[in-house]
Amino acid sequence: RSRFLLALGGLTWASGCGLLDSGPERFVVAVDSIVAPSTVPETATFTVRFVGMVGPNGCYSLLEAPSGRTPGLLQIQFIGEKVDRVCTQEPVALDYTLDVSPPFTNPFIIRVTQPSGPPLERTVTVE
Repeated sequence: RSRFLLALGGLTWASGCGLLDSGPERFVVAVDSIVAPSTVPETATFTVRFVGMVGPNGCYSLLEAPSGRTPGLLQIQFIGEKVDRVCTQEPVALDYTLDVSPPFTNPFIIRVTQPSGPPLERTVTVE
């Protein structure tokens, strides 16, 4: 019986310290809004800002923002990571900026992959 209690205690300690975790959990971050100019000159670089919420506490963080680009499209996805540890209770916001340089075709579409449902898009007119 004492071996069972010792083994159970060891498992409880290992799981509490994160030793039995499978590692960080990755997920697609939801973006609430895309902030960009409505019109840009065809030779100008402009800045795009992506706003959303990465997670409800400090266990969440932005891991990467893979993107692809053509003259008429910027496709981007935000990948977050959740770790199992003691964390701050402060929410983690997404506030990510990206400079976009020519060449452009008209219209230029900014498309964000969302965790579910259709992508979030913003259209920029190129003059």
